[in-house]
Amino acid sequence: MVYRLRSGIENFQVVDGPFKGRRYEKGKNYDAAEIPPQEKNKFEAVKEKVSEPSSAPVSSETQPTTKKERIGR
Repeated sequence: MVYRLRSGIENFQVVDGPFKGRRYEKGKNYDAAEIPPQEKNKFEAVKEKVSEPSSAPVSSETQPTTKKERIGR
């Protein structure tokens, strides 16, 4: 499972223990093994979104073919 800093928690750096010197920043994802046990309350689980690439070919009917069509005139 992937974790991220909870909203309202500022970036921080661990100052002691086995994670000493490690920085944690808002917006970055971390595995459970990367989170110090004493700081686990600062993190929340993130649901991973798996996006599947579209396999449908792009039709020429959906693409504008002239400059006027592209700019909507």
